[in-house]
Order: sequence, then structure tokens, then C-alpha cells
Amino acid sequence: MTMHQTIKKVFRLSLAICIFVITAALVITCVVKAEDILKGTEAYQSRKVIQFDTDANHQYILMSNNQRPDQAALIVLKDQGYMAKLSCEHYLATVCTDQYNLFSTRYLHKATIQSIGNYFYFQNLQWIDIQNNQSTSLTWSQQDIQQFYQNDINNLKYILGALILFSFSGLYVCYRILRNFKTFIH
Repeated sequence: MTMHQTIKKVFRLSLAICIFVITAALVITCVVKAEDILKGTEAYQSRKVIQFDTDANHQYILMSNNQRPDQAALIVLKDQGYMAKLSCEHYLATVCTDQYNLFSTRYLHKATIQSIGNYFYFQNLQWIDIQNNQSTSLTWSQQDIQQFYQNDINNLKYILGALILFSFSGLYVCYRILRNFKTFIH
């Protein structure tokens, strides 16, 4: 066996291993996302409420970025880092506006968020903008939060559909490689 054939075999074996690992990761991701969808009602029922109150020891700041790819609102503990990260998808007209994009001028008095599975939603916010000393208070009803969560679960179904297609494609390729392994390597 020549050096060229050895390199060719090692490359093809490495390629096969990469395909198997990526396919396994896709299948595992499909299982986890399907479980998130199937247990959506249960996750909603066992939601948790998280409270952030500013006091002498903790100063919380509300930051947001409404530009893709990282559309997110952050609750930041001053000089410490972010404590919560929420998607801006549901708050583009209220919290994640161009006026506050990437600015740290909103000092929170109080923030209540709900954690439902892997998703976080604002329940109420109270802040003061230190640029103009204007106070703002926003509240979302439980029905709003439930609708936000339902929309996220519905979007997850489309993502799962795409993942399943890629997984089946990967499984087919893995099957073909295993079936013809000797010819694939040589």
C-alpha cells in the first residue's frame, strides 16, 4: 500500500466518522426538540417567576439589541454581567426599540420575568431612563405570555421539521456508507 492510498483511506475514514457524529448530533437534537414540543403544556404549568429588584447592593440595567442576528433584551447587574437574556421577538415595539438599541440608560426599579422551559418572558418592567429622567412601566398579562410561548412552540415545530429532514438525509448517507464500507474506504 502506497503513501497516497494510506492518506486516502485515513481521509475517507475521517470523513465517515464526521458524517456519523454530525448525524448523531442531529438525531439527538430532534429528540430533545420533540420532547420540548410534547411537554410544552407541562412546562407552561410549571413555569417559574424570577424577580429583579434594585436595592443598595444590586443595580440592574435593561439593555436591548433589536438588530439581527442577536435580537435580545438583557437584564444586567451593573459591573457584574447579564443575569437574564430574553428574545426581542415579542418586544420589538416596547422594550427593543431603536431608541434604546445597545444603550445602557434604562435603570430598572423592578423586573419580573417568567421562565417556561428554555424560554423567558417579561411579566412587568419598571425603569427610569437616566438620559431624560422619564419613568416607564410595562406589564404583560398572563394571556399575552401564554400566547408568546405558544408562538415560540409553533416556530419550534417548523425548526424540528427541517431538522428531521436533515437527520433523515444524514441517516441515509450513513446507511449507504456502512452498506458499502469497503468500497467507500478504497
